[in-house]
Amino acid sequence: MSMHATNLGWKKGDYNESNTLLLDDSPYKALLDPLRTRMYPYSYSFKAKNADNSLGPGGDLRVYLEPGLLTSENVQKYIEQHPFGQKAITVKKLVMGILFKGN
Repeated sequence: MSMHATNLGWKKGDYNESNTLLLDDSPYKALLDPLRTRMYPYSYSFKAKNADNSLGPGGDLRVYLEPGLLTSENVQKYIEQHPFGQKAITVKKLVMGILFKGN
């Protein structure tokens, strides 16, 4: 029995870096995930002039995901050719940022 609720739409299958994508607004959270299997949209801000419509009709993230990424045969290749959102960080950049914070 799967640990996921059956009504969530999870299907058994082969999931790997070519067909799986992680979305998070904090680049450090997926630091050790394979390259180009993660995207970091900018964080929501209630102070933004425009309402957050990223996933709504015509929203930037929705337009990126459909039909582009949705019809792509390889997630990593698509992300490499069509970057979106914040840049990924490396372990080195994270450590350097921590070491030199406030200097």
